[in-house]
Amino acid sequence: MLAEDAGARTRVLDVPVHQVMDGDRRLGSFRLQVYTGDGLRPVVIATQDATSEGCSLVNGAERYAASVWRTHFPERDEPPLWVQNMHAHHSTMLALVAFDAGPDYTLTAANWDVVNPVHLHRLVGSEVDLGRGERPAPAPKPVHRTKFVITPVTSLPPDKPFRAEKCMPPVRLRRWRHLLARLRPAPAPSTCCWYHRGDWRAANATALRLLATTPAISTDPDEWQFELAEAAHAEGLTGWQLEAVQSLFLAPIVLQHDENEGATWYDNGQHRGRAMRDAGVARTVTAVDELVEPGQLDNCK
Repeated sequence: MLAEDAGARTRVLDVPVHQVMDGDRRLGSFRLQVYTGDGLRPVVIATQDATSEGCSLVNGAERYAASVWRTHFPERDEPPLWVQNMHAHHSTMLALVAFDAGPDYTLTAANWDVVNPVHLHRLVGSEVDLGRGERPAPAPKPVHRTKFVITPVTSLPPDKPFRAEKCMPPVRLRRWRHLLARLRPAPAPSTCCWYHRGDWRAANATALRLLATTPAISTDPDEWQFELAEAAHAEGLTGWQLEAVQSLFLAPIVLQHDENEGATWYDNGQHRGRAMRDAGVARTVTAVDELVEPGQLDNCK
């Protein structure tokens, strides 16, 4: 796709904070850059700070890209080429995302292909600013920190949308299926995806133990996640187990709740949640944003 769609394009739009709504609520925001060229398919580059802008570019891929297609290219029969540029933990994940396009600007089945800046330069035909872009200075607000909580897997919401039909098909009576999975031996690793490839029972047991026993070293609440990740490394874990345990702290499962509607949904982590349910995991680690008084910042848990 990169070679056949490459060509000289010009940036025609750069919105530092492009907000997308999901019904009456804000889904999230990102920097929106649009590049176009005569006879060429437009290229959209969405750049997001993964820790502070709502639903991530990964979990919101279909809805974000469909919104841009509907708003900026309603006359086109296919969506623009969608490039995801996610900033997280001092690193950048750059990927070209392909979709299955349906009627009324509907997109499904997101599929990521990791690219690098050289690939992107060839596709766009010009240099691309991969920074987050200038944003208005935020208004003063209370200090927040990430707080990890132990959450029963049965309370995790249903996975939506169902991207990977082979490993995330719709499931009815999911609580009963989860209970049955808990009574069975841990399932053998699957080759369908990274999420189903390892032992989530062991990974969660380690994560819960580290959460209970690892002392906070820094008084900076933002360091707590990294201290837990280092504790996992010090355990001698390697490969998938290390990645899985560290993911629960560095890219935690984040749930949102609407008490008025009695609804819960994922901001991040739905594929992991599904893999844990399939494996019969009883409890996992999720993260919430907690308001902290200045005098409490010496306790990073």
